Amino acid sequence: MASTRSPSATPLTPADLRWSCDPASLGFASTDELPPLDLVLGQDRAVQAIRFAMGMRHTGYNLFALGSAGVGKHHVLRRFLEEEASRWPVPDDWCYVHSLADENAPLALRLPPGEGPRLRDELAALVVELKAAIPAAFESEDYLNRRQVIHDQAEKAEDQAFEAVKQLAREHDLVIIRAPGGVVLAPVQNGEVMPNERFETLGPEDQKRIEANLALMHDPVNEAIRRLPALKKRYREAVLQLDQEVSAAAVGPAFAELRARWSPEEVLDWLGALERDVVANAGRFLPEESDEDEEGPVVPDVIQGPDEGSWEDLRRYRVNVLVSHVGSEGAPVVREDDPTLGNLLGRIEHVSTYGALSTDFTRIRPGALHRANGGFLVLDARRLLEEPMAWEHLKQALRHGEIRMPMPSANGGVVTAITLEPQPIPLELKVALVGDRALFYMLGEGDPQLGRLFKVAADFEDDMPRDLESVRGMARLLARLAREDGLRTLSADGVARVVEEAVRLAGDRRRLALEVEALADLLREADHFAGQEGVERTTAAQVDGALAARRFREGRLPDQARRAILDGTVHISTSGTATGEIVGLSVYELGRLSFGAPARISARVRLGEGEVLDIEDEVELSGAIHAKGVHLLEGFIGGRFGAAAPLSVQASLAFEQSYGEIDGDSASLAETCVLLSALAELPLRQDLAVTGSVDQQGRVQAVGGLNEKVEAWFDLCDAQGLSGTQGVIVPAAAIHGMQLRPQVVDAVAAGRFHVYSVRHVDETIALLSGLPAGRLGSTGRWSRGSVNARVAARLARLAVVGQRRGDGP
Repeated sequence: MASTRSPSATPLTPADLRWSCDPASLGFASTDELPPLDLVLGQDRAVQAIRFAMGMRHTGYNLFALGSAGVGKHHVLRRFLEEEASRWPVPDDWCYVHSLADENAPLALRLPPGEGPRLRDELAALVVELKAAIPAAFESEDYLNRRQVIHDQAEKAEDQAFEAVKQLAREHDLVIIRAPGGVVLAPVQNGEVMPNERFETLGPEDQKRIEANLALMHDPVNEAIRRLPALKKRYREAVLQLDQEVSAAAVGPAFAELRARWSPEEVLDWLGALERDVVANAGRFLPEESDEDEEGPVVPDVIQGPDEGSWEDLRRYRVNVLVSHVGSEGAPVVREDDPTLGNLLGRIEHVSTYGALSTDFTRIRPGALHRANGGFLVLDARRLLEEPMAWEHLKQALRHGEIRMPMPSANGGVVTAITLEPQPIPLELKVALVGDRALFYMLGEGDPQLGRLFKVAADFEDDMPRDLESVRGMARLLARLAREDGLRTLSADGVARVVEEAVRLAGDRRRLALEVEALADLLREADHFAGQEGVERTTAAQVDGALAARRFREGRLPDQARRAILDGTVHISTSGTATGEIVGLSVYELGRLSFGAPARISARVRLGEGEVLDIEDEVELSGAIHAKGVHLLEGFIGGRFGAAAPLSVQASLAFEQSYGEIDGDSASLAETCVLLSALAELPLRQDLAVTGSVDQQGRVQAVGGLNEKVEAWFDLCDAQGLSGTQGVIVPAAAIHGMQLRPQVVDAVAAGRFHVYSVRHVDETIALLSGLPAGRLGSTGRWSRGSVNARVAARLARLAVVGQRRGDGP
């Protein structure tokens, strides 16, 4: 079928290569004239999603903010979250206190906002008061007198228990002696206890008589002794009852006064239990006393010393304020940049004492969920997923609506002998995860709970349409960024220059990039140069200086690649012609660095069966997209020249002097042209570099990285000296993505460099070879002298050779 396309490429004008912002159109002389930017620029969709998520109080309507890095997701989120949080009520305080029922299961107390520290301080003051009141009560004359009465009654009861036995002993010339070790019977002579030496001098009859009397008294004495424990028990019970009465009298008024200042029922219940514990364990508040004999005063439980640091048993009477909102207005907005499991759900600290680890409720520390409870929590999604178990525990907390402290083993820590299980705290908050799109879609595909717990996605735009209104909005954004960072004001031409860079960042002259971080960096760097130059206002000159300095700082690899070409290490020519060779353009992205580099692509043909061998693919240096591009050009060649009969040719394509992986299809246009050159035995211009992809119909498709590719070729040609014929061939479908450096545009305007746009392979090969691509006539032949005619003729010759070989022996 005859082609109706125009065979000529289109030379591009400076206006096609760069959009320039007219400073006069901005309507101001400097940014200090601009009002603050109240709106979020270009993010209407994301803002609506954020507002919706914040307004939905139903379970699962948490937010995932997705988009490219640097578009200001965190800033926008924080602005709207803080605005919404200011309208929410201040959440309650939360405290952990000792559980009298189970010391390893601390109780969680909910208190009105800001009341946690008050309870802590009032209870601390109460303990100080009890330290004085309880010892004073036990040292009072009334207590000592009452205790002495009990002691005397106990001694009298013991004496009465032994009175009959004593009388019986006297009747048998014996006496009962009570000693610390027990009760001893001894014979009496002349009213005095007989010494052992005197007993041994007695005659046998007297000794036998005394021994018989001692044996006679054995059972009565033992019976009296057996009655002593019951008497002592009654004594101790009487003392303990007295102690508790005295403790209750000393403690009661202080606790009554404390309870009168509190109304939450759970607080009152706990204070009541605490009072009963103090009464029952008043000895904790008493200083250490010297030991007394069994008949001495009985003190319930004593602790070591009056110094506050040594009153360890009194830790149970403290309040651990986990989170408090003293002086807060509205709900909290918490951003946790290091979402480890402990930082997220809190942790229980341990102390080592003589090699053993121990803990208690006062060592419970809050996590981000505790601090954000009742408000909003912002987390970086990638960092969250990188932390072991953090994502799973967050999901569990959101599903169950409670914060449960992880066990030490869950956090990779040491499982201690003492393990606390604090009472879970009810959870009610909004979580906003921030991440890129790839992570969001990957996580959504791999974890169905993402969609159940994070029902709202705020998808941030990378750019916005460029018009006068958006340009002026960008100017106000730049003014705000400068003010927030304390930078100099910008002149109108300085703003215009930054806006032009925003167009370049967008990769489309019709749009403005919303990469707030990148624009803020440019403002800071330009401000730095303005400071060095001693000017009061940042202008276009300083912005250009910052961009040039950045290119120099990041230019080692591009310079190294260009130097290798200039010194002949890498064989790439910027002039003349060559058959089966062409200059393609690649772009490399290494972190933040992106730069273009020329590459020599070659093709060779020989007798074969219609194959196109991609040498890069054969040696596994080709990515899948590049391999696809080669197959597409193979389809184009086969469809154009092999429709009637199989092609008897084999071709090979290679990126010469390339030692790394090649990917992307932006070289497929160059590869198609170099293959046509090899088939037609037709030299191609080496002063024109080519980029673009092709489909199976030969149409040229858009590719990325045009600015970097064109500028890399320009820099090489400029380094060798511009000839006036050099240039670049680019897809017509991608010219809106060009925002070249002014130096390149100036060279094009002066006719020293050229940029051509093409829509089809035929336009490209015609420009490179100087011959028309050719039309297919009604007879099935290509127009004489055309590139396609030469290709068809070469293929026909190869087919004849192939047939002859096939007919041979």
